[in-house]
Amino acid sequence: MSAWFLLKALGSIFSVACLLRAYLQWAKLHPMNPLSQMVFRFTDWLVIPLRRLFPPQSKLDWGSLASATLVAIVLAIVEFLWVTLDPALALQGPVVRPFGLVFILALIWVWGWAMQLAVVLLLAQAVLGLFSRNPTAASIRPVLTVLVKPLIRPVWKLTGTPKPGSLDFSPIAVFIVLQLGLSLQGWLENLVHQALFAA
Repeated sequence: MSAWFLLKALGSIFSVACLLRAYLQWAKLHPMNPLSQMVFRFTDWLVIPLRRLFPPQSKLDWGSLASATLVAIVLAIVEFLWVTLDPALALQGPVVRPFGLVFILALIWVWGWAMQLAVVLLLAQAVLGLFSRNPTAASIRPVLTVLVKPLIRPVWKLTGTPKPGSLDFSPIAVFIVLQLGLSLQGWLENLVHQALFAA
């Protein structure tokens, strides 16, 4: 099982990179930014071919989203086969339920990875705020501001844009919503796992 956990970890990292690539375009971060260039080099080998099938639009990078979903589907199929072909489980009789649930599991994973990415962006901005005088932090902060702003803008629409110098609690509100979403995602993942692999 350790090999499976390593494979899933590597696959989820790549899938998150594809989601980040799609988000960079949606947030309108300049493509020549070092972060964008690093993500492009890491994901080009899969995103570029898939863009022939899923051309990008003005804000939506369908090729990157398709890449993230495809990786999740492959991982879900691997897990499906891993459990199905396990001799110890085979002795107990048929343990795997309808194959279609594999695709639902993959979508649940992508949803969870997207929310985890958003949490990381929020935490990174909060941590950099503690090092306001550090030159490296100061150079990274504008990029994070561009990436975090779309996440907190819906809260601003409800509460109003905070005035300069005032406390902004919108990141905390978004963080709480994301944690609730991750809890729901974990519950759904367990539900699908039980339906797929219950003996």
